[in-house]
Amino acid sequence: MPKSILERAIAEWKRIVGADNVHTGNADVDRAQTATYAVAHRVLGILRPGTREEVRACLRIASAREIAVYPISRGKNWGYGSKVPARDGAVILDLSRLDRIIAVDRVRGSVTVEPGVTVGALFAHLRRKAPGWAASLPGATTTEASVVGNALDGGIVHGPYGDRFAHVYSLEVVLGTGELLRTGLDRLPGGELLGGTEARVGPSLRDLFVQSNLGIVTEMTIGLFPLPKDLRRVRVTLDATEKISPLLDLVRQLKLERVLPDPVGLFNDYEAISVGIAYPWLATYGRTPLPTATLAQLRERLDRPRWVAVTEIASADSAIGEAREQAVRRALRDYDVDVVDITPARAAYYAPSGDGMFGLYWRKRGGAVADADPNRDRCGLLWCDYVIATDAAPIARAVHHVEGLVRSYGFEPAIELHAVWPRATYLVVSLAYDRDVLGEDDRAEACDRELTAYLRPFGAVPARRRVGSMDLLPAPSDDSAAILSRIKSALDPARIVAPGRYDGTARPPARVVVNREPGTAFAQVERAHRAVLERPPARGHGPLRPLFVDRARYELATGVAKRLLALLREIGPRLGASSQWRRHLHLDAARPLEPGAITGLLTGAFDATGRYLSLGFESSLAGLAESAALGGRSVPPGWSSPLRRPHARRPARADDLLANLAAFVALHDDLEARRLRPGDAALVEQHVPWTALVEGAPLLRRLVADKAAYALRPLRRSDGATWLGEYVTAGDWAKLVKAAARQTAKGELSWVAQARVRIEHQVFPLRRENGALEFEGCFVGVDVPVIAGRIEPGLVARIAERPRVGPGCEGTFPVAALVGPGARRRSPKA
Repeated sequence: MPKSILERAIAEWKRIVGADNVHTGNADVDRAQTATYAVAHRVLGILRPGTREEVRACLRIASAREIAVYPISRGKNWGYGSKVPARDGAVILDLSRLDRIIAVDRVRGSVTVEPGVTVGALFAHLRRKAPGWAASLPGATTTEASVVGNALDGGIVHGPYGDRFAHVYSLEVVLGTGELLRTGLDRLPGGELLGGTEARVGPSLRDLFVQSNLGIVTEMTIGLFPLPKDLRRVRVTLDATEKISPLLDLVRQLKLERVLPDPVGLFNDYEAISVGIAYPWLATYGRTPLPTATLAQLRERLDRPRWVAVTEIASADSAIGEAREQAVRRALRDYDVDVVDITPARAAYYAPSGDGMFGLYWRKRGGAVADADPNRDRCGLLWCDYVIATDAAPIARAVHHVEGLVRSYGFEPAIELHAVWPRATYLVVSLAYDRDVLGEDDRAEACDRELTAYLRPFGAVPARRRVGSMDLLPAPSDDSAAILSRIKSALDPARIVAPGRYDGTARPPARVVVNREPGTAFAQVERAHRAVLERPPARGHGPLRPLFVDRARYELATGVAKRLLALLREIGPRLGASSQWRRHLHLDAARPLEPGAITGLLTGAFDATGRYLSLGFESSLAGLAESAALGGRSVPPGWSSPLRRPHARRPARADDLLANLAAFVALHDDLEARRLRPGDAALVEQHVPWTALVEGAPLLRRLVADKAAYALRPLRRSDGATWLGEYVTAGDWAKLVKAAARQTAKGELSWVAQARVRIEHQVFPLRRENGALEFEGCFVGVDVPVIAGRIEPGLVARIAERPRVGPGCEGTFPVAALVGPGARRRSPKA
């Protein structure tokens, strides 16, 4: 679009709505381009009209200039796109200033609102002005969401009118031409009172404007329901996913018989726990997704079932309520059913709480803040919504596999099933994460797309879709797409209103990166996951897939190792000649070291930012042969396992000088004393974590004051366990530091402090010894073999369920490290 066209339109808009209500190129525009997941759509500006007539005038200008306009009500559509347009290069039409509650019909039970009215404001208004009436409202995550926006996007809520749009009776719509349209009978002379009723005459236009881009709604009349005289809350608990299948069959029958007309919601343990407590970072050692063992502990501690179903019995009097309760108990006699009379609290029961905001911050360290803003705070959230025919067996089967699939991408599978209707079920999977973690946005995008493909054979169709995923809506098998396009042309000839929104024209995002690490062929990794998910091996335990390493990472690790090996060769003789280091390492002072070429493993790992860090040297090659054997099995096309079986090593006592952390201490001493060449200094700063002997009062104070930044490790790998300050209480950490300093000073057992490395972790399918298959986040160690003083082609990979994958760490699994396409096979020179 030529800049002059937009500039002339902006000047006209400013005359209509006022300069203060037109924003271009400022912080507001930047915020409007941010969602709870990765989006790349530009916003050209923001208009904030205050009346219907201003909306009409703004659209006439946009239509004449052919400038795309994207309407939002409040912009709180978290997990679905927030304020971001469905297409690049649109002007946002922010309707939040249209915030009037126009009328409440206390006789027939309806309310007319503008799009800027929040669910919290409507609830408070009804409590004051119509205390006998209530509305089924959203508001689990925020009370600031729009009543109109949620209904138009197909939102599902609790209460008798859980299908929000089914109880929308009349709409006032401004078309792209600026024309005005009303869909209810209030458009007819004498029909003013019928706009708030279900009555219709002739073709109904109302449904054209739900999940559509055919016009902009400026008023909506929705139904209210009388507060029940008797209200009972029903809670059914299940201890296994398999039990939801027969329960759904019973719920379907109860709904068909109108015993349970209100929606029935089923929630799994992940969903219940994630909105109730902060992520247990200390208990999990920073692992994600939530380890299954930790989940089981939380279920027991918090008394959360595997699944819980909740609904209400709302009745005109207690006799009817009692009869319906007994009918429910008879039907669900094989389940644990708890019914509580909540009649005294019935008015507050339908209040939007905003308590679910906690769940948006589930994966953010520190949790929710007082002035919570998930977009600003880079909370990751995707809602993946589907509808599926209420056939209990396939639903339960689909849910069982969805849990494993979502975990394989590194997320907690928070699942909701909403029996809003008797014949179809609403299936929702939410993906919560931290957008500041490398690769999480890509994984979430890939997971959503994989879910959609995976659920299609079960008859699940995408329902409410987020911006950036409209292309996942399946193409219709009839002529409806062409017909809808002609309707769009009739109502919005310039096609300016929300292009790309539910109209079949969306295309996949220009850049959908689905890499766990830069350049990895992610699809091959996930095909391996899917195969394990569907056809798990019958025997054995341990990891069931290799580590996939792309060529860039392979060359980074081996390049760092090659340069570091040269430095270690220089440091070795100095360590051997030092009486201080001989004492710390308990080497015989009288016995000279036998010369020998260095053989062993330079151990290391990629950190959470993708940087490769060396963690130490290990003289043992015990895991090398096993890794080589693992790498030769079932290598996917295009990948290779260049690791060779090791040569027989000669005993070389010189290796003993490096099979500890003394060389790392010496490297950082040289760095601080500026004895290293500039290139070597840069190598140490970037790829070797800071390491020092635990001695000296200044260092001890530093360790105690900032414990999360450090680890305590024994100087010799065989002398004890590693302690991570982040996962030790302040009191215990102070004791550990004091004891380490005392032992080091006496020469009993020397300890070093090392900068805390946040080691990257990936999800691996693990077969437990009891046969259970679990997708668990594991910390990944990537070691480079050194044989006879030369770098051996290939990598030795180890994974662990604790963030300790360096030398001397227990509980690690060796896995094959396969190098991506293009990796060369090399042999060390003789």
